[in-house]
Amino acid sequence: MAAGCLDESTKQSISQLTQNAQQMQQGAEEMGRSLQAMQNNNAEPVEPVDFRALRDLIPSSLNGLEEIDREGARNSMGGFTLVQASAQFEGTNREHLEIEIIDIGGAPGLSVLGMGMVAMDIDRESSTGFERTGTYQDHRLYEKFEETNGRGEKVVLVDNRFVVKVSGRNTSNEALDRALQAIDLSALESLRTSTQSGTE
Repeated sequence: MAAGCLDESTKQSISQLTQNAQQMQQGAEEMGRSLQAMQNNNAEPVEPVDFRALRDLIPSSLNGLEEIDREGARNSMGGFTLVQASAQFEGTNREHLEIEIIDIGGAPGLSVLGMGMVAMDIDRESSTGFERTGTYQDHRLYEKFEETNGRGEKVVLVDNRFVVKVSGRNTSNEALDRALQAIDLSALESLRTSTQSGTE
């Protein structure tokens, strides 16, 4: 088929593939810069915060939903440590939300992966949902939502140290927004300052 005879659907597919390739290239370039920066700064693991401090930042009630589980853990392997806390909430009509906070300071290589995930410039919309990146309170944000099943997530990388993730099903994008707003990012940043002060 000659190039001038391509139907509209084929043209759109080619355009989407080209856009995806460009976004992947941008993400790869950003990850490369992040890796180089980490090497230049001789990034070393830092003492992570107590998972209980992260857990305390998660509210006990959320959008009128009932908390069904709350947990935290510290896992170490090969000289690297990952600390995380999470809570799950459920409501009527099987609505389910989960909040996770992860301290990746004890595994600095993961911050590069996190930056690669949110560093890509993504902006997609359809009749059934969206996927995009941006900023939230001056931190990088990745968000995705599907209208058909009410599934979505929002991921914020805070100071290349903490990952805050809000996800849900049978919910709304507005409910995910409120869940993210329930996390005090300033208090989270202060935990980083306290651990740095403790190691000086």
